[in-house]
Amino acid sequence: MAQSFEAWYASLGIVTKACIAMVLGTALGITVGYVNVYSLLLNSSAITSFQVWRFFTAAFFFGGFSFQWLMTVFSFISFLRYNEESSFKGKPADFALAIVFVILVIGLLGIYMGLPVTSSSLFLAVVWMYCKRNPTTNLGMFGFDFKASLFPWVLVAVNVLLVGSDILSNLLGIVAGHLYVFLKDVLPETHNLRLLETPLWLQRYFVAYGGQVNTPFGAAGNFNRNQPPPPSQRFFTGKGQKLGS
Repeated sequence: MAQSFEAWYASLGIVTKACIAMVLGTALGITVGYVNVYSLLLNSSAITSFQVWRFFTAAFFFGGFSFQWLMTVFSFISFLRYNEESSFKGKPADFALAIVFVILVIGLLGIYMGLPVTSSSLFLAVVWMYCKRNPTTNLGMFGFDFKASLFPWVLVAVNVLLVGSDILSNLLGIVAGHLYVFLKDVLPETHNLRLLETPLWLQRYFVAYGGQVNTPFGAAGNFNRNQPPPPSQRFFTGKGQKLGS
């Protein structure tokens, strides 16, 4: 029996729902003309004029409503969910911190690289985090199955060669995602350095949403993988609406 939209949405984690709200909010604001698109874009004003919201609006702006937008956002939501139901299961505070960390990294580097929109970077970062922690999972695209360890590179190739996406923004997402995994998973194991511990106040805030307190990650190989995506799952990529079109 097909799952209803209400049941599907209710099954999502709180961080995934928050990201959906941001994606829908930016797209709806542009579509109805309530928001000037240039107020969402990333530029040096995010730092010099303390317009911090630009880090987040640029990361969640996938363009206006379209079929490509729908397919891209669906894939983005899928990987958010896979992360929140596997390595971040029961740890919404950790997942929220991971998303914020990645957005700030791609935002700071994006300003330096002159990238006004960083949504594709955020997408790749989320994909990289999941695939790095679940390397043997099978993920499908366009009728072909790929190991998760290879999937991010396949996605980059599709984005660049078929969609026409900027390769730098894709690679930026991989860099940001890998930096998070390195700081969160590798350094604590190799050098006993914990540079990305989630603050207790943030953990306590998410207790109401099923979170736990004082449950640090272990090694990358010890994550909960009870709910990997089915091998038949297919992912689509798309390019956001061009500015001024």
